[in-house]
Amino acid sequence: MTIIYTRLADKEDGTPLFDVRSDDPTKALVYTGPWIRGPVTLPDGTTYDVSPDIIEVDIGHELLVSHAIGERHAADGHPLHDPDQPFVHIPPEVTHNQDGTPRAEFADLVHEHAAPEKDSSPQAVLDAARATPSKEG
Repeated sequence: MTIIYTRLADKEDGTPLFDVRSDDPTKALVYTGPWIRGPVTLPDGTTYDVSPDIIEVDIGHELLVSHAIGERHAADGHPLHDPDQPFVHIPPEVTHNQDGTPRAEFADLVHEHAAPEKDSSPQAVLDAARATPSKEG
């Protein structure tokens, strides 16, 4: 099991744009973020170390791992969240259908490349990144 990083291009600010994939077709990638470290345990007893920013998980565990990370943020706080306001985590059974696709009312909150029906080839990822306006500035 290896996470493969393919450099596609550089963004206008000079930072690299990568396509990130697993070489194992039975695995999915979860972008864990930089703040939650250590293990999370799923209801079936599977434990994943979410310390790296990107991890491989068994297919079907993506939402469960994301949910476990969200629960940790709800319990421990989130460094980019106003500490005077509670961090609200919406569990996947609310935001997603049983087949794992996002429900329409939450689709804009789900990363555009996470939807299985989207073309996530390196060229499609590059084209989408170039066509998406920056949210910064």
